[in-house]
Amino acid sequence: MAALTSPNRAAPVDSPTDVGLIWQEAIRRYEQTTDLKISTLEPVNSVDGVLRQTRKTASRFRLHRHDNGKLDKLRTLIGKSLGTVEAVGNIVGSAASLAFAPSTVIFSAVSYLLKSRGSRT
Repeated sequence: MAALTSPNRAAPVDSPTDVGLIWQEAIRRYEQTTDLKISTLEPVNSVDGVLRQTRKTASRFRLHRHDNGKLDKLRTLIGKSLGTVEAVGNIVGSAASLAFAPSTVIFSAVSYLLKSRGSRT
């Protein structure tokens, strides 16, 4: 009994795959919604192309965001200080809850926001 095999049909390099078409449609919709033309993205036709473009864009963003300028240094300083701010906020939140019961919920929300920033660069 012969094994069934599916033909290996790779799309030609200049022919978009489904992922390429989805990527192109996403860019078209973004441009339509925001009225901004994205000129820095190269057209992609495959998953590898999307990944390559995403890595390239993320790298450019990191270089822009972490340029050792004044804003970068301020952002870094604030990021390092947030742990202390969170600890003080917990103490103040506990003390304030005696006078204003909803303060516990408010400080919990602020604490959650401060913790969520830790996953960002």
